[in-house]
Amino acid sequence: MDIDKVITYAGILATALTVALILCQTDRVSSYILSPGRLRAKRRQEQLYIVENAIATAVLFIRKYINDGSFYDWQEERKITDLILADEQIKNLVDDIVISKTNNLSSSSVIEGKQDGATSSYIDDGGEDLDKDDRAPEETPFIIGIAKDLKLPKADEWYIHLAFPFQVENGSTNGEKKVYYGRRVQVPLGKFGRYLAATFEKEGPKGNNFCFVADASSSLGSNIIGHVVQHSQCQIPVIHEPAWMYMLAFLIQRKVLSQDEMEKVVYGLCRLSAQAVEHKVGERYKTIVFTLPGQGCTAALLPYLQRVFPCDRHVFAYDGCVSSVKRALRLIEQSGNNYQDKGKRKGMIIPTIYSTDASSMPRSNSSSIPIKPLSSKELTHHLASLSFNEASIVESWMSSVSTFLSLKKEEQNTGYVPFVCRTEFLSNYDKKQPSATSSIALKHLLEYVSGSASQMLQRNEIDAAESILLDLVVQNADEDPTTGRDLVTDLKRDTTIENCISVYKGVFDGDSNMLSDTVQPSVAE
Repeated sequence: MDIDKVITYAGILATALTVALILCQTDRVSSYILSPGRLRAKRRQEQLYIVENAIATAVLFIRKYINDGSFYDWQEERKITDLILADEQIKNLVDDIVISKTNNLSSSSVIEGKQDGATSSYIDDGGEDLDKDDRAPEETPFIIGIAKDLKLPKADEWYIHLAFPFQVENGSTNGEKKVYYGRRVQVPLGKFGRYLAATFEKEGPKGNNFCFVADASSSLGSNIIGHVVQHSQCQIPVIHEPAWMYMLAFLIQRKVLSQDEMEKVVYGLCRLSAQAVEHKVGERYKTIVFTLPGQGCTAALLPYLQRVFPCDRHVFAYDGCVSSVKRALRLIEQSGNNYQDKGKRKGMIIPTIYSTDASSMPRSNSSSIPIKPLSSKELTHHLASLSFNEASIVESWMSSVSTFLSLKKEEQNTGYVPFVCRTEFLSNYDKKQPSATSSIALKHLLEYVSGSASQMLQRNEIDAAESILLDLVVQNADEDPTTGRDLVTDLKRDTTIENCISVYKGVFDGDSNMLSDTVQPSVAE
Protein backbone atom coordinates (compact mmCIF):
# COMPACT_ATOMS: atom_id res chain seq x y z
CA MET A 1 0.00 0.00 0.00
CA ASP A 2 1.20 3.51 -0.80
CA ILE A 3 2.86 5.05 2.24
CA ASP A 4 1.08 8.36 1.59
CA LYS A 5 -2.30 6.61 1.79
CA VAL A 6 -1.30 4.92 5.03
CA ILE A 7 -0.36 8.27 6.54
CA THR A 8 -3.61 9.80 5.27
CA TYR A 9 -5.74 6.98 6.71
CA ALA A 10 -3.83 7.15 10.00
CA GLY A 11 -4.45 10.87 10.20
CA ILE A 12 -8.17 10.42 9.51
CA LEU A 13 -8.38 7.68 12.13
CA ALA A 14 -6.56 9.81 14.72
CA THR A 15 -8.87 12.73 14.00
CA ALA A 16 -11.94 10.51 14.30
CA LEU A 17 -10.73 9.07 17.60
CA THR A 18 -10.02 12.55 18.92
CA VAL A 19 -13.48 13.79 17.95
CA ALA A 20 -15.06 10.65 19.44
CA LEU A 21 -13.16 11.17 22.69
CA ILE A 22 -14.27 14.79 22.89
CA LEU A 23 -17.88 13.83 22.21
CA CYS A 24 -17.75 11.15 24.90
CA GLN A 25 -16.64 13.79 27.38
CA THR A 26 -19.71 15.95 26.74
CA ASP A 27 -22.59 15.40 29.10
CA ARG A 28 -25.21 15.15 26.37
CA VAL A 29 -23.42 12.32 24.60
CA SER A 30 -22.55 10.61 27.89
CA SER A 31 -26.21 10.57 28.86
CA TYR A 32 -26.91 8.38 25.81
CA ILE A 33 -24.01 5.94 25.98
CA LEU A 34 -23.49 5.53 29.75
CA SER A 35 -25.71 3.75 32.25
CA PRO A 36 -27.38 6.02 34.84
CA GLY A 37 -24.95 4.83 37.53
CA ARG A 38 -21.82 5.46 35.47
CA LEU A 39 -23.20 8.78 34.24
CA ARG A 40 -23.75 9.91 37.80
CA ALA A 41 -20.23 8.83 38.81
CA LYS A 42 -18.81 10.82 35.88
CA ARG A 43 -20.90 13.85 36.81
CA ARG A 44 -19.77 13.61 40.43
CA GLN A 45 -16.16 13.96 39.36
CA GLU A 46 -17.09 17.03 37.33
CA GLN A 47 -18.96 18.47 40.32
CA LEU A 48 -15.94 18.03 42.57
CA TYR A 49 -13.76 19.73 39.98
CA ILE A 50 -16.17 22.68 39.84
CA VAL A 51 -16.25 22.98 43.65
CA GLU A 52 -12.46 22.89 43.97
CA ASN A 53 -12.05 25.39 41.15
CA ALA A 54 -14.72 27.68 42.65
CA ILE A 55 -12.95 27.65 46.03
CA ALA A 56 -9.58 28.40 44.45
CA THR A 57 -11.08 31.23 42.40
CA ALA A 58 -12.89 32.68 45.42
CA VAL A 59 -9.64 32.77 47.40
CA LEU A 60 -7.87 34.39 44.45
CA PHE A 61 -10.37 37.24 44.30
CA ILE A 62 -10.49 37.63 48.08
CA ARG A 63 -6.72 38.11 47.94
CA LYS A 64 -7.24 40.70 45.23
CA TYR A 65 -9.73 42.51 47.46
CA ILE A 66 -7.42 42.68 50.49
CA ASN A 67 -4.55 43.69 48.21
CA ASP A 68 -6.58 46.76 47.24
CA GLY A 69 -7.34 45.52 43.73
CA SER A 70 -3.93 44.12 42.86
CA PHE A 71 -3.12 40.48 42.14
CA TYR A 72 -0.10 39.14 44.01
CA ASP A 73 1.61 35.99 42.84
CA TRP A 74 2.27 33.21 45.34
CA GLN A 75 5.91 34.22 45.80
CA GLU A 76 4.94 37.75 46.82
CA GLU A 77 2.20 36.41 49.10
CA ARG A 78 4.66 34.09 50.81
CA LYS A 79 7.07 36.97 51.48
CA ILE A 80 4.46 38.85 53.52
CA THR A 81 2.93 35.79 55.21
CA ASP A 82 4.01 34.54 58.64
CA LEU A 83 3.95 30.74 58.83
CA ILE A 84 3.01 29.77 62.40
CA LEU A 85 3.36 26.09 63.26
CA ALA A 86 4.47 25.75 66.90
CA ASP A 87 1.71 25.22 69.47
CA GLU A 88 2.95 28.02 71.73
CA GLN A 89 3.05 30.47 68.83
CA ILE A 90 -0.47 29.52 67.77
CA LYS A 91 -1.73 29.95 71.34
CA ASN A 92 -0.11 33.39 71.57
CA LEU A 93 -1.64 34.37 68.24
CA VAL A 94 -5.11 33.31 69.37
CA ASP A 95 -4.73 35.11 72.71
CA ASP A 96 -3.72 38.26 70.89
CA ILE A 97 -6.71 37.98 68.54
CA VAL A 98 -9.35 37.20 71.15
CA ILE A 99 -8.41 38.42 74.62
CA SER A 100 -6.96 41.85 73.81
CA LYS A 101 -9.86 42.59 71.47
CA THR A 102 -12.78 41.50 73.64
CA ASN A 103 -11.53 43.47 76.63
CA ASN A 104 -11.61 46.73 74.66
CA LEU A 105 -14.62 46.18 72.44
CA SER A 106 -17.11 48.47 74.14
CA SER A 107 -14.75 51.43 74.49
CA SER A 108 -13.71 52.19 70.93
CA SER A 109 -13.98 51.08 67.35
CA VAL A 110 -10.19 51.24 67.18
CA ILE A 111 -8.79 48.37 69.21
CA GLU A 112 -5.74 49.08 71.34
CA GLY A 113 -2.66 46.89 70.95
CA LYS A 114 -0.54 45.80 67.99
CA GLN A 115 0.14 42.31 66.70
CA ASP A 116 3.70 41.21 67.31
CA GLY A 117 5.61 40.59 64.14
CA ALA A 118 3.37 42.71 61.93
CA THR A 119 4.96 44.32 58.91
CA SER A 120 6.47 47.64 59.98
CA SER A 121 6.02 49.52 56.73
CA TYR A 122 3.04 49.83 54.38
CA ILE A 123 2.31 51.56 51.11
CA ASP A 124 -0.43 54.15 50.66
CA ASP A 125 -2.25 54.92 47.42
CA GLY A 126 0.54 57.22 46.34
CA GLY A 127 3.17 54.53 46.73
CA GLU A 128 4.79 56.09 49.81
CA ASP A 129 5.65 54.25 52.99
CA LEU A 130 3.35 54.94 55.91
CA ASP A 131 4.99 55.53 59.24
CA LYS A 132 3.86 53.40 62.18
CA ASP A 133 2.51 56.46 63.97
CA ASP A 134 0.20 57.30 61.06
CA ARG A 135 -1.88 54.14 61.33
CA ALA A 136 -4.27 52.75 63.92
CA PRO A 137 -3.62 49.36 65.59
CA GLU A 138 -4.62 46.11 63.92
CA GLU A 139 -8.09 44.69 64.40
CA THR A 140 -9.67 41.22 64.20
CA PRO A 141 -8.17 39.35 61.22
CA PHE A 142 -9.99 38.80 57.96
CA ILE A 143 -10.41 35.17 56.87
CA ILE A 144 -8.87 34.82 53.41
CA GLY A 145 -9.46 31.12 52.94
CA ILE A 146 -8.42 27.56 53.69
CA ALA A 147 -5.96 25.67 51.50
CA LYS A 148 -3.11 23.17 51.39
CA ASP A 149 0.50 24.25 51.03
CA LEU A 150 2.36 21.88 48.72
CA LYS A 151 5.65 23.64 49.45
CA LEU A 152 5.65 22.34 53.03
CA PRO A 153 6.58 18.81 54.17
CA LYS A 154 3.05 17.96 55.31
CA ALA A 155 1.37 18.11 51.91
CA ASP A 156 -1.98 16.90 53.31
CA GLU A 157 -2.18 19.61 56.00
CA TRP A 158 -4.89 22.26 55.59
CA TYR A 159 -4.05 25.83 56.60
CA ILE A 160 -6.21 28.83 57.33
CA HIS A 161 -4.95 32.13 55.92
CA LEU A 162 -5.67 35.38 57.77
CA ALA A 163 -5.03 39.05 57.00
CA PHE A 164 -4.89 41.71 59.70
CA PRO A 165 -6.56 45.03 58.84
CA PHE A 166 -5.48 48.41 60.14
CA GLN A 167 -6.82 51.90 59.62
CA VAL A 168 -4.65 54.67 58.22
CA GLU A 169 -5.25 58.07 59.78
CA ASN A 170 -3.98 60.05 56.78
CA GLY A 171 -5.19 57.65 54.13
CA SER A 172 -7.56 60.14 52.46
CA THR A 173 -7.87 63.90 52.01
CA ASN A 174 -11.39 64.16 53.48
CA GLY A 175 -10.32 62.89 56.90
CA GLU A 176 -11.84 59.42 56.58
CA LYS A 177 -9.76 56.44 57.63
CA LYS A 178 -8.73 53.94 55.01
CA VAL A 179 -8.49 50.23 55.76
CA TYR A 180 -5.40 48.33 54.65
CA TYR A 181 -4.53 44.69 55.14
CA GLY A 182 -0.97 44.28 56.34
CA ARG A 183 0.30 41.23 58.14
CA ARG A 184 -0.70 37.84 56.71
CA VAL A 185 -0.70 34.65 58.76
CA GLN A 186 -0.85 30.98 57.74
CA VAL A 187 -1.76 28.51 60.52
CA PRO A 188 -2.73 24.81 60.58
CA LEU A 189 -6.53 24.74 60.55
CA GLY A 190 -7.02 22.01 63.17
CA LYS A 191 -4.67 23.49 65.78
CA PHE A 192 -5.91 27.03 65.21
CA GLY A 193 -9.54 25.94 65.54
CA ARG A 194 -8.84 24.03 68.74
CA TYR A 195 -7.06 26.93 70.45
CA LEU A 196 -9.54 29.48 69.10
CA ALA A 197 -12.57 27.54 70.40
CA ALA A 198 -10.95 26.97 73.80
CA THR A 199 -10.09 30.66 74.16
CA PHE A 200 -13.56 31.86 73.19
CA GLU A 201 -15.12 29.34 75.59
CA LYS A 202 -12.84 30.56 78.35
CA GLU A 203 -13.89 34.14 77.65
CA GLY A 204 -17.52 33.06 78.04
CA PRO A 205 -20.68 34.29 76.28
CA LYS A 206 -20.62 37.84 74.94
CA GLY A 207 -24.30 38.64 75.27
CA ASN A 208 -25.24 38.04 71.65
CA ASN A 209 -26.97 35.23 69.80
CA PHE A 210 -26.45 33.90 66.32
CA CYS A 211 -29.17 33.27 63.76
CA PHE A 212 -28.25 30.92 60.91
CA VAL A 213 -30.25 31.12 57.66
CA ALA A 214 -30.17 27.92 55.59
CA ASP A 215 -31.50 27.97 52.06
CA ALA A 216 -33.36 25.72 49.64
CA SER A 217 -34.36 28.30 47.04
CA SER A 218 -31.20 28.82 44.98
CA SER A 219 -30.21 31.72 47.26
CA LEU A 220 -33.45 33.70 46.91
CA GLY A 221 -34.22 33.21 50.60
CA SER A 222 -30.68 34.15 51.67
CA ASN A 223 -30.78 37.20 49.41
CA ILE A 224 -34.14 38.44 50.71
CA ILE A 225 -33.64 37.72 54.40
CA GLY A 226 -30.03 38.91 54.47
CA HIS A 227 -30.69 42.24 52.85
CA VAL A 228 -34.01 42.96 54.52
CA VAL A 229 -32.55 42.29 57.95
CA GLN A 230 -29.32 44.18 57.39
CA HIS A 231 -30.70 47.28 55.70
CA SER A 232 -33.85 47.71 57.74
CA GLN A 233 -33.74 49.67 60.98
CA CYS A 234 -33.50 46.61 63.22
CA GLN A 235 -29.76 47.12 63.84
CA ILE A 236 -28.81 43.53 63.04
CA PRO A 237 -25.56 42.85 61.17
CA VAL A 238 -25.49 40.08 58.58
CA ILE A 239 -22.51 37.97 57.49
CA HIS A 240 -23.47 37.05 53.94
CA GLU A 241 -22.68 33.55 52.65
CA PRO A 242 -19.02 33.52 53.74
CA ALA A 243 -16.63 31.64 51.49
CA TRP A 244 -14.87 30.09 54.49
CA MET A 245 -18.13 28.35 55.44
CA TYR A 246 -18.35 26.85 51.96
CA MET A 247 -14.76 25.66 52.28
CA LEU A 248 -15.54 24.08 55.66
CA ALA A 249 -18.52 22.26 54.15
CA PHE A 250 -16.20 20.84 51.49
CA LEU A 251 -13.68 19.73 54.15
CA ILE A 252 -16.47 18.24 56.28
CA GLN A 253 -17.54 16.08 53.37
CA ARG A 254 -13.94 15.01 52.75
CA LYS A 255 -13.47 14.24 56.47
CA VAL A 256 -10.08 15.92 56.67
CA LEU A 257 -10.59 16.45 60.43
CA SER A 258 -12.42 14.43 63.05
CA GLN A 259 -15.94 15.51 63.96
CA ASP A 260 -14.76 16.92 67.29
CA GLU A 261 -11.95 18.91 65.64
CA MET A 262 -14.26 20.26 62.94
CA GLU A 263 -16.87 21.31 65.48
CA LYS A 264 -14.22 23.37 67.26
CA VAL A 265 -13.21 24.96 63.95
CA VAL A 266 -16.84 25.82 63.13
CA TYR A 267 -17.39 27.30 66.60
CA GLY A 268 -14.17 29.29 66.58
CA LEU A 269 -14.54 30.77 63.10
CA CYS A 270 -18.17 31.80 63.70
CA ARG A 271 -17.16 33.57 66.90
CA LEU A 272 -14.17 35.15 65.13
CA SER A 273 -16.36 36.47 62.29
CA ALA A 274 -18.85 37.88 64.80
CA GLN A 275 -16.04 39.59 66.68
CA ALA A 276 -14.80 41.18 63.46
CA VAL A 277 -18.26 42.59 62.75
CA GLU A 278 -18.56 44.06 66.23
CA HIS A 279 -15.11 45.63 66.10
CA LYS A 280 -16.03 47.39 62.90
CA VAL A 281 -18.43 49.63 64.83
CA GLY A 282 -17.08 49.19 68.35
CA GLU A 283 -20.19 47.82 70.06
CA ARG A 284 -21.92 44.54 70.75
CA TYR A 285 -25.06 43.32 69.02
CA LYS A 286 -27.87 41.33 70.50
CA THR A 287 -28.13 39.22 67.32
CA ILE A 288 -25.74 38.50 64.45
CA VAL A 289 -27.07 36.72 61.36
CA PHE A 290 -25.14 34.26 59.19
CA THR A 291 -26.63 33.32 55.83
CA LEU A 292 -25.23 29.95 54.76
CA PRO A 293 -23.46 29.91 51.36
CA GLY A 294 -26.07 28.25 49.18
CA GLN A 295 -28.26 25.17 49.24
CA GLY A 296 -25.39 23.00 48.03
CA CYS A 297 -23.57 23.17 51.38
CA THR A 298 -26.56 22.75 53.72
CA ALA A 299 -26.33 18.96 54.00
CA ALA A 300 -22.71 19.08 55.15
CA LEU A 301 -22.80 22.25 57.25
CA LEU A 302 -26.20 22.55 58.95
CA PRO A 303 -25.88 19.50 61.27
CA TYR A 304 -22.57 20.87 62.56
CA LEU A 305 -24.01 24.32 63.21
CA GLN A 306 -26.92 22.79 65.11
CA ARG A 307 -24.62 20.69 67.31
CA VAL A 308 -22.20 23.53 67.95
CA PHE A 309 -24.86 26.21 68.57
CA PRO A 310 -27.84 24.25 69.95
CA CYS A 311 -29.38 27.26 71.71
CA ASP A 312 -29.08 29.76 68.86
CA ARG A 313 -31.76 30.54 66.30
CA HIS A 314 -32.15 28.95 62.87
CA VAL A 315 -34.19 29.95 59.80
CA PHE A 316 -34.89 27.63 56.88
CA ALA A 317 -36.00 29.51 53.74
CA TYR A 318 -37.25 27.43 50.84
CA ASP A 319 -38.98 27.56 47.49
CA GLY A 320 -40.29 24.88 45.16
CA CYS A 321 -37.69 22.71 43.43
CA VAL A 322 -38.80 23.67 39.91
CA SER A 323 -38.58 27.39 40.69
CA SER A 324 -35.21 26.90 42.36
CA VAL A 325 -33.85 25.08 39.30
CA LYS A 326 -34.94 27.89 36.99
CA ARG A 327 -33.38 30.47 39.30
CA ALA A 328 -30.05 28.63 39.57
CA LEU A 329 -29.88 28.14 35.79
CA ARG A 330 -30.26 31.89 35.43
CA LEU A 331 -27.42 32.46 37.92
CA ILE A 332 -25.16 30.11 35.96
CA GLU A 333 -26.02 31.87 32.70
CA GLN A 334 -25.30 35.29 34.19
CA SER A 335 -22.06 34.16 35.80
CA GLY A 336 -20.62 33.23 32.42
CA ASN A 337 -20.70 36.87 31.37
CA ASN A 338 -19.77 38.48 34.68
CA TYR A 339 -17.45 36.12 36.51
CA GLN A 340 -14.41 38.25 35.76
CA ASP A 341 -16.01 41.18 37.61
CA LYS A 342 -15.98 39.35 40.93
CA GLY A 343 -12.75 41.06 41.98
CA LYS A 344 -14.65 44.36 42.20
CA ARG A 345 -16.95 43.10 44.94
CA LYS A 346 -16.74 45.91 47.46
CA GLY A 347 -20.43 46.48 46.83
CA MET A 348 -23.08 44.47 45.05
CA ILE A 349 -22.03 44.10 41.42
CA ILE A 350 -24.71 41.56 40.46
CA PRO A 351 -27.10 41.22 43.40
CA THR A 352 -28.50 37.81 42.47
CA ILE A 353 -25.07 36.28 41.79
CA TYR A 354 -22.88 37.78 44.47
CA SER A 355 -23.53 38.97 47.96
CA THR A 356 -22.51 42.31 49.45
CA ASP A 357 -19.47 40.94 51.28
CA ALA A 358 -16.12 40.68 49.52
CA SER A 359 -15.62 37.28 51.14
CA SER A 360 -18.87 35.72 49.89
CA MET A 361 -19.13 32.69 47.60
CA PRO A 362 -20.63 33.26 44.13
CA ARG A 363 -24.23 32.05 44.23
CA SER A 364 -23.93 30.50 40.78
CA ASN A 365 -21.66 27.88 42.37
CA SER A 366 -23.11 27.52 45.85
CA SER A 367 -26.66 27.03 44.56
CA SER A 368 -25.93 24.53 41.82
CA ILE A 369 -23.46 21.91 43.10
CA PRO A 370 -24.23 19.48 45.97
CA ILE A 371 -21.21 19.18 48.25
CA LYS A 372 -22.76 16.13 49.90
CA PRO A 373 -24.48 13.93 47.30
CA LEU A 374 -27.60 11.88 47.90
CA SER A 375 -27.70 8.09 47.77
CA SER A 376 -30.58 6.50 45.87
CA LYS A 377 -30.72 4.13 42.88
CA GLU A 378 -34.18 5.36 41.90
CA LEU A 379 -33.03 8.97 42.04
CA THR A 380 -29.97 8.16 39.91
CA HIS A 381 -32.23 6.85 37.14
CA HIS A 382 -34.38 10.01 37.03
CA LEU A 383 -31.42 12.42 37.31
CA ALA A 384 -29.94 10.82 34.18
CA SER A 385 -32.85 12.30 32.19
CA LEU A 386 -31.77 15.84 33.11
CA SER A 387 -28.82 17.88 31.90
CA PHE A 388 -25.71 18.17 34.08
CA ASN A 389 -26.69 21.59 35.47
CA GLU A 390 -30.32 20.63 36.01
CA ALA A 391 -29.44 17.37 37.76
CA SER A 392 -26.85 19.08 39.96
CA ILE A 393 -29.28 21.82 41.03
CA VAL A 394 -32.05 19.32 41.76
CA GLU A 395 -29.71 17.25 43.92
CA SER A 396 -28.49 20.40 45.72
CA TRP A 397 -32.06 21.44 46.53
CA MET A 398 -33.07 17.93 47.58
CA SER A 399 -29.99 17.47 49.80
CA SER A 400 -30.80 20.73 51.59
CA VAL A 401 -34.47 19.87 52.14
CA SER A 402 -33.64 16.29 53.11
CA THR A 403 -31.17 17.50 55.77
CA PHE A 404 -33.72 19.95 57.15
CA LEU A 405 -36.40 17.27 57.38
CA SER A 406 -34.01 14.78 58.95
CA LEU A 407 -33.06 17.25 61.69
CA LYS A 408 -36.72 18.13 62.25
CA LYS A 409 -37.72 14.49 62.45
CA GLU A 410 -35.17 13.97 65.25
CA GLU A 411 -36.11 17.23 66.93
CA GLN A 412 -36.04 15.79 70.45
CA ASN A 413 -32.46 14.63 69.93
CA THR A 414 -31.15 17.43 67.72
CA GLY A 415 -32.99 20.37 69.30
CA TYR A 416 -33.46 21.78 65.80
CA VAL A 417 -36.54 24.03 65.91
CA PRO A 418 -36.11 26.52 63.06
CA PHE A 419 -38.35 29.26 61.74
CA VAL A 420 -39.52 27.80 58.43
CA CYS A 421 -40.30 30.33 55.73
CA ARG A 422 -41.43 29.89 52.13
CA THR A 423 -40.02 32.67 49.96
CA GLU A 424 -43.31 32.89 48.05
CA PHE A 425 -44.99 34.28 51.17
CA LEU A 426 -42.37 37.01 51.55
CA SER A 427 -42.38 38.04 47.90
CA ASN A 428 -46.17 38.21 47.50
CA TYR A 429 -46.53 41.80 46.30
CA ASP A 430 -49.42 43.19 44.27
CA LYS A 431 -48.93 46.34 42.20
CA LYS A 432 -45.81 47.25 44.17
CA GLN A 433 -47.68 47.04 47.45
CA PRO A 434 -47.13 44.34 50.07
CA SER A 435 -50.05 41.96 50.39
CA ALA A 436 -51.41 41.03 53.80
CA THR A 437 -49.69 37.67 53.38
CA SER A 438 -46.29 39.27 52.76
CA SER A 439 -46.63 41.77 55.63
CA ILE A 440 -47.52 39.06 58.14
CA ALA A 441 -44.72 36.76 56.99
CA LEU A 442 -42.17 39.58 57.13
CA LYS A 443 -43.29 40.75 60.56
CA HIS A 444 -43.02 37.30 62.14
CA LEU A 445 -39.67 36.66 60.45
CA LEU A 446 -38.16 39.90 61.78
CA GLU A 447 -39.50 39.21 65.26
CA TYR A 448 -37.91 35.77 65.26
CA VAL A 449 -34.56 36.81 63.80
CA SER A 450 -34.20 39.78 66.13
CA GLY A 451 -35.41 37.89 69.18
CA SER A 452 -38.18 40.45 69.65
CA ALA A 453 -41.18 38.10 69.63
CA SER A 454 -42.22 39.39 73.04
CA GLN A 455 -41.89 43.02 71.94
CA MET A 456 -43.70 44.93 69.24
CA LEU A 457 -41.57 46.04 66.30
CA GLN A 458 -41.67 49.75 65.62
CA ARG A 459 -43.68 50.91 62.62
CA ASN A 460 -40.63 52.55 61.04
CA GLU A 461 -38.72 49.25 61.27
CA ILE A 462 -41.48 47.38 59.46
CA ASP A 463 -41.87 50.13 56.82
CA ALA A 464 -38.14 50.15 56.12
CA ALA A 465 -38.08 46.35 55.78
CA GLU A 466 -41.07 46.37 53.42
CA SER A 467 -39.42 49.01 51.24
CA ILE A 468 -36.24 46.94 50.91
CA LEU A 469 -38.25 43.80 50.23
CA LEU A 470 -40.18 45.58 47.46
CA ASP A 471 -36.93 46.53 45.71
CA LEU A 472 -35.77 42.92 45.82
CA VAL A 473 -39.12 41.60 44.54
CA VAL A 474 -39.07 44.05 41.62
CA GLN A 475 -35.49 43.07 40.81
CA ASN A 476 -36.37 39.38 40.69
CA ALA A 477 -39.49 40.07 38.61
CA ASP A 478 -37.34 41.89 36.03
CA GLU A 479 -35.19 38.77 35.72
CA ASP A 480 -38.02 36.33 34.95
CA PRO A 481 -36.31 33.10 33.86
CA THR A 482 -39.27 31.93 31.74
CA THR A 483 -38.88 34.66 29.11
CA GLY A 484 -38.11 33.17 25.72
CA ARG A 485 -38.15 29.57 26.95
CA ASP A 486 -39.46 26.53 25.11
CA LEU A 487 -42.53 25.74 27.22
CA VAL A 488 -42.74 22.14 25.95
CA THR A 489 -39.15 21.47 26.96
CA ASP A 490 -39.75 23.17 30.31
CA LEU A 491 -42.81 21.02 30.97
CA LYS A 492 -40.88 17.81 30.26
CA ARG A 493 -38.04 18.93 32.54
CA ASP A 494 -40.41 20.00 35.31
CA THR A 495 -42.14 16.61 35.20
CA THR A 496 -38.78 14.85 35.54
CA ILE A 497 -37.89 17.08 38.49
CA GLU A 498 -41.15 16.19 40.23
CA ASN A 499 -40.42 12.51 39.63
CA CYS A 500 -37.02 12.93 41.29
CA ILE A 501 -38.67 14.35 44.38
CA SER A 502 -41.37 11.70 44.51
CA VAL A 503 -38.96 8.74 44.46
CA TYR A 504 -36.59 10.04 47.14
CA LYS A 505 -38.03 9.30 50.57
CA GLY A 506 -35.70 11.74 52.28
CA VAL A 507 -37.83 14.53 50.79
CA PHE A 508 -41.21 12.93 50.24
CA ASP A 509 -42.60 10.29 52.57
CA GLY A 510 -46.36 10.45 52.43
CA ASP A 511 -47.58 13.56 54.26
CA SER A 512 -45.50 13.25 57.41
CA ASN A 513 -42.32 14.89 56.16
CA MET A 514 -43.65 17.68 53.97
CA LEU A 515 -42.40 21.20 54.61
CA SER A 516 -44.59 23.17 56.97
CA ASP A 517 -44.12 26.88 57.57
CA THR A 518 -43.78 28.20 61.10
CA VAL A 519 -46.36 30.89 60.29
CA GLN A 520 -49.17 30.36 57.80
CA PRO A 521 -49.79 33.96 56.68
CA SER A 522 -53.13 33.22 55.05
CA VAL A 523 -54.66 32.33 58.41
CA ALA A 524 -52.23 33.88 60.88
CA GLU A 525 -54.02 37.10 61.74
